[in-house]
Amino acid sequence: EYALQVGEALAVAHSKGIVHRDIKPENLLLTERAGGMKIVKVLDFGISKAALTGSIFQNELPLVKTVNLMGTPLYMSPEQVRVSDSVDVRSDIWSLGMVIYEILTGATAFGGQSITEICAAILESPPDPIELHRTDLPSGLVDVITKCLQKDVTKRYQNVAELALALMPLGPKRTRLNVERA
Repeated sequence: EYALQVGEALAVAHSKGIVHRDIKPENLLLTERAGGMKIVKVLDFGISKAALTGSIFQNELPLVKTVNLMGTPLYMSPEQVRVSDSVDVRSDIWSLGMVIYEILTGATAFGGQSITEICAAILESPPDPIELHRTDLPSGLVDVITKCLQKDVTKRYQNVAELALALMPLGPKRTRLNVERA
């Protein structure tokens, strides 16, 4: 349910041409609506593509050229680690997959003793199998996370709507509205 709420927020940003570029647990705030329903809010769009280019009003945002590592290495997609100018919405999907992995397992999908080792693992190694940490998760959920963490962007979900549709059967019925909005 929380992943679908994040997906809905990302879908809104993506529809405006904004790629967050720093989805991580610290940028997800669990709060409560009046009536006690818990919701997740996505915070800190400080390194989003729109923030870096200075425009959210154009239909086509110019591609960002960066020379510095932008984001939090543990949650960065391979293309973001490469400091590619082609980072798009699929990078946020990778990062959300990393967050889901960590929430469910208590571990990160890629390890290392330094930023360099973590970045090398993201670029060159497969993620640690979820089954090393949890064997009680539905296979459908493991499949969703695995697809989010595909190094080849063409094998990942191509947008948040695809991810939301894949997650829908795994969430409570009330999340259908999140899926429809995504």
